[in-house]
Amino acid sequence: MNGLLTKIKNLIGLSTTKTKPEEEQPPKNMSEVIERLPESYLDYIDDEKPYRRAAAIVFIAIVLGMGTPLWYHTTRTYRAPFSTFPEEQTISLDIRVHLVVTNGSLVEEMNVLTEMMLEKFAENEVRTPLNISWSVHNEGVKSLKSLDARKDSEGDPLEVFLAVVSPEEWAYFSATNVFLDRGRWALVQYTADRSKMEERLRSLIWE
Repeated sequence: MNGLLTKIKNLIGLSTTKTKPEEEQPPKNMSEVIERLPESYLDYIDDEKPYRRAAAIVFIAIVLGMGTPLWYHTTRTYRAPFSTFPEEQTISLDIRVHLVVTNGSLVEEMNVLTEMMLEKFAENEVRTPLNISWSVHNEGVKSLKSLDARKDSEGDPLEVFLAVVSPEEWAYFSATNVFLDRGRWALVQYTADRSKMEERLRSLIWE
């Protein structure tokens, strides 16, 4: 009966657990843990401190000794001595635009757009020492099959090949205005809106 009452008191907090005299109280913090360490172990730690400090210094020296040359070697590109251009020196680039249409009814319209594009190119800001010269060559009418037959990409890298395709011949999604083929020709869907058409051509050439 007494045992049952003791358990009930323990459950409701009316009874306090007493530590036996021979039992040691657990440490409350790290300081007490260190204080309870054997004296011999504390002496051992004190004897080891110089070696641990020396090991840390050696490790830092190795990291600096090996890491600094490695860092210098991997970042030498950023310190490359680039020669500056003289003020009077210029770099001239001749960019040729080859323009074809797939329908004869678009030839006259392309002539007008060519003049408009050349004017826009002249207005674009080009930083010195670059000097870009633009030229547009209208190559008339060519069929899509003849363009598809030429899969090679040979030629001057400063040449741009654009083919304006009429909406009737456009074989791609109607919302797609530009199609870059595997060959050198970029296909552009024609629109009667000159400003949109000019923007499509100019963005392809300039970008």
